Amino acid sequence: MTGKNKIKFCLVGAGRMGARWAKIIGSSSQAELCFVMDNNLENAKKAADEFKVGYGNKFDVETLKQKGVEALLVATPHKYLAFYTAQALKAGIHVLVEKPGATSMEEMQKLLKLSKRHRALLKVGFNYRFFDAIARAKKIVASGKIGKVNFIRIQHGHAGRPGYGQEWRMDKTMAGGGVLMDQGVHLLDLVNYFFASPVTKALGVQTDLYWNTGVEDNAFAILQNNAGQVASLHVSLTQWKPLFSLDIYGARGYCSVNGLGKKYGGSEVLTVGIKNKNNIIKEIVINCNPDAENSLRLELAEFVKAIKKKKTSAPGGQDALAVLKIVKKLYSV
Repeated sequence: MTGKNKIKFCLVGAGRMGARWAKIIGSSSQAELCFVMDNNLENAKKAADEFKVGYGNKFDVETLKQKGVEALLVATPHKYLAFYTAQALKAGIHVLVEKPGATSMEEMQKLLKLSKRHRALLKVGFNYRFFDAIARAKKIVASGKIGKVNFIRIQHGHAGRPGYGQEWRMDKTMAGGGVLMDQGVHLLDLVNYFFASPVTKALGVQTDLYWNTGVEDNAFAILQNNAGQVASLHVSLTQWKPLFSLDIYGARGYCSVNGLGKKYGGSEVLTVGIKNKNNIIKEIVINCNPDAENSLRLELAEFVKAIKKKKTSAPGGQDALAVLKIVKKLYSV
């Protein structure tokens, strides 16, 4: 693909996640990184220098339009996600905004209206959908091989980095909550992704027993939709051995994902079990691609394809709104 056929991106936010996105966009055959913006000019310069593109610490839509920017990748702390996304949408610039996309339902509803009004795509970075094992599990569930899904069980967590309690992710003003608004929103999105209809009932408990920051370091939830499907989940910052496990049980079998990229378990394995009429299970074990960066590559490719074909891009704002609705219920319990 020649350079002129690539979608030109501006990256907003060059911290830990933003630096990952700079490499993904910069090495893409379908997208071109042409500018990096971060309030921390040193971070912006570091991300920009590798790909020899411009950088700055002030966000100016008109400057971006002059540079031919067609899409924005927003990877800032949660507090600023909706602000930058809104400015871009108003200018007709497509946006891929990191999860959760906004800190409230009200913010996301405003973004959806702007997206529609200005005909700019809005995609929210629930990249867990693009991990190999999860994508394979989705196809199997959609095929009907395990029958109607009855329940889902998810466990996910890690130990938190040294000093994690002082990071913006553990500051309610900056993050909108604790681990539920960080890793937890990925799990809520996966539940809706595999359910026949969105979650309508939510009960949960959050604890702050270790980091003592005023936001939760563990969150537990029981969810149900109008079809009667049930999900249980636990997301943790005090899971001393990194963990990801997703079990989807249907009327005729199950899909179990263990590990999520190299970070969570060092491997990524999908186990599919199908029972016969005598309830004897035959299992198939599939070793999946453990490269976590590949989920971002696939997410970006899907977004670029949607831009070029002028179609909606999933997961989008409506998916994020459904997740934020559950978060609100859980925080209100």
